[in-house]
Parts: sequence; structure tokens; C-alpha cells
Amino acid sequence: MLSRLILRHSPARVVPALFALSSAALLAVWAVNFAAPRVAALALYLHTALFGPAVISAFWSLINEKFDPHSGKRAVSLNHRRRDARGSAGRNHCVARGGGHRRTDDASPPSGD
Repeated sequence: MLSRLILRHSPARVVPALFALSSAALLAVWAVNFAAPRVAALALYLHTALFGPAVISAFWSLINEKFDPHSGKRAVSLNHRRRDARGSAGRNHCVARGGGHRRTDDASPPSGD
């Protein structure tokens, strides 16, 4: 059903509507949670199981339609470099202020005592 909608209309029109519908369903589950937590838990499980794969698939259909591989690769690479620079700057700021330590053992397994 979702694939027919995406074929009939573009992913650019279907994905925002699907996100809005999913968000409305999650808000409804949140509201039900106050009165009937067990019902809300079941509804959240069903929502995640039914909507999750469809939303992810539709999102990637939109991404595949909007970006060609070469421009997407450049954009993702630039975004990763910016993210790494911000992370390094934040870590260095915390260390300089005495709020953190430099960790050198991030990749080493825990020692077995």
C-alpha cells in the first residue's frame, strides 16, 4: 500500500504525511499512557512494529530520490568532518576546564580481575 502511494505520488509528498501520521499516533499513545499504561505499551509495540519499517523505507526512498550518490557522498563527508571537529573541540574544552579526563583506553577491553 505504501509503495503504491510512493509510486503514485512522490516520496517528497508521502514521507512528510507519513511522519505526521506516525507522530500523531505516538502522541495518542502518550495520552493513553496516563489512563491505561498496559494498553499504551501494547499500542507502542504495535506502532513500532507496523510503522517503523514503513517509515524507514519511505525515508530512504526520499533520500534516494533527492540525492545522487556523488553529491550525497560529499555532503555526508563534510558533515562527518564538522561533527568530528565539534566533538574534539567540546572534549578539549572539558579537559581544559578540568571537567573530564583524556581517555586513552576507549578501545581496550576491560581487564579481568
